[in-house]
Amino acid sequence: MAKYKYEAKDINGRLIKGTVEAGSDKEAARIVASQGLFLINLKKEHSRFNIKSAFDVSIFHKRDLMIFCRELAIMLNTGMNLADCLQILRKQASEKWKQKMISSISTEVQNGNLLSDAMKKQGSLFSKTFIALVHAGEISGTLDTVLNKLAAHEEKRFVSREKLITLLTYPAILMCIMFFVLIFVINFLLPIFASLFVSLKAELPLPTKVLLQFSSFVSDYWFLFMAAFAFAIIIFIYLLKIDAYRLKFDQLAIRLPLIGRFLMYHELIQITGTLSLLLTSGLIMDQAILVLSDATSNSYIKKILLLAKNDVQRGEKFSSSMARWGIFPDSMMELMMTGEKTGELEFVLDKIAEFSQIEADNLSERMKSLVEPMAILFLGCVAGFIVFAVALPIIDAIGTFSE
Repeated sequence: MAKYKYEAKDINGRLIKGTVEAGSDKEAARIVASQGLFLINLKKEHSRFNIKSAFDVSIFHKRDLMIFCRELAIMLNTGMNLADCLQILRKQASEKWKQKMISSISTEVQNGNLLSDAMKKQGSLFSKTFIALVHAGEISGTLDTVLNKLAAHEEKRFVSREKLITLLTYPAILMCIMFFVLIFVINFLLPIFASLFVSLKAELPLPTKVLLQFSSFVSDYWFLFMAAFAFAIIIFIYLLKIDAYRLKFDQLAIRLPLIGRFLMYHELIQITGTLSLLLTSGLIMDQAILVLSDATSNSYIKKILLLAKNDVQRGEKFSSSMARWGIFPDSMMELMMTGEKTGELEFVLDKIAEFSQIEADNLSERMKSLVEPMAILFLGCVAGFIVFAVALPIIDAIGTFSE
């Protein structure tokens, strides 16, 4: 998906500027038109690396967002007006960047702008989904309720993300240890044994020959290995920035055995939890799906959601459209279909999110129980081969001298 900047006018003639994500110019124009706007100008936005934006995203942690929502909701519940709440939060902020950010939002609100509009001006600090929910809360007069739900939702997302990171941390650490051990053995230990084997003037066994030749090759051409590794990473990152390759990669990732199921449940948690929150906040289905498509990082899921939005606008049920792709479990789609028929979709979506979280936790534990022994076994095999290849000629030499 690419980002498009647009200029359009509403039915009152007001100029509206914004961005949309779409697969083509025509699709972007249709999305703008579906919002009741008359398109004037449309331009594809080329992605640029923004240091300030990257820094802002890194420092505005999910935990900060949860606390911000909770505190603001509590103060609004007491009857305080929004401007006073923001002033108190600004004074309480310990970091200067937080004070500056909240002060900027507070100034916008005091000038008569909506909180959601003020948040839009903070760059990428607040996601499109977050801003859309805040806007829905402002329009419906339930901002405090929406903020409480947002805090709970962000907390669930944070926990889910931390579990995914924890799952990947252990094998990553083992691989790093193995890499540095191999570098140490190849560059320091094997050269010592190589000179010893030469002094023995004996025929070396095949495992020892293979190990010494590999060691010699790595020592002589280590820069080629580093260059090839760096080149492969650069090419991989470059390809991921191309929509077609990113789409294929995300599609492949979600269909992998075991890890693909875990990623699928992770996406299902995000989709059902966020959609429930959007619908509860008063958004209609097609608008909620459009906002939801911005909440997922998987481009393949995003494409399916945008196609589902078009199906919903033609009168089809959301569950039917999603079930057609066969990504999510049939039982979950059946539950969603039941929720749509009975008018209890928000409740059902919350239950699907809870069940998906349990399944994701179970898969996480199962993968950890598989990855740990497999990683240890792999390390043991590598270490065992090195010890065997080094010890074999020494044992042969001892046997020859004893004879």
